[in-house]
Amino acid sequence: MEPELQAIGHTANFATIAFRILIECLEKKGVLLPEQFQTALRKTIDHPKAERDRLDYQMLAELLKQLDGSAEPLH
Repeated sequence: MEPELQAIGHTANFATIAFRILIECLEKKGVLLPEQFQTALRKTIDHPKAERDRLDYQMLAELLKQLDGSAEPLH
């Protein structure tokens, strides 16, 4: 894999993990209602004009998958 693509992949992965941690923290503190962020994220991703092949939408889809419990919980 080209170094530039690898760097983009690592950045996307770390950004997704950071957002997941932040969202879980905000939910635990009661700042976000359970599923509030996920609902907003689904509306963004499912929008008819969403360009699902873009990296940012793919990152949002992965974040949603993690928040929905498809990935290991963070401790």
